Amino acid sequence: MVYNRYCICVCEIHFYLFLLLLSFSKVEDLAQSDETGSLSHREFEQHLLISHYLATRAAFQGSEQLEHLVAKLSVSLLRHTDTVPADKAFFEAGIHCRAVGMDNMAFVFGNRFLDLCDVSACMIISG
Repeated sequence: MVYNRYCICVCEIHFYLFLLLLSFSKVEDLAQSDETGSLSHREFEQHLLISHYLATRAAFQGSEQLEHLVAKLSVSLLRHTDTVPADKAFFEAGIHCRAVGMDNMAFVFGNRFLDLCDVSACMIISG
């Protein structure tokens, strides 16, 4: 396997690109059928947007010139924590914001990540 400087596997980029193409083909199929505007069509459009963000972020992570965009994509993924795991999304947004000097945002996202970890730990302890 080939890794870039952030230990992101190149296979991860290929996975996200496959997910992107799969979502795109499903959205196109639904758009051509009579299900245009249905709930499933809107959900697949949201999945298409999320997979686009993930694939773009994975592709940009190896370049220093694009680190600012990686942080912005991580922040954009926070809008979709109903689909993307919230703890992972807040952790990655905090790490990427800190890497480009957006310390205020990194602090807020880091605190939110810790809050989510505390809640999940309490749920595990209480059964």
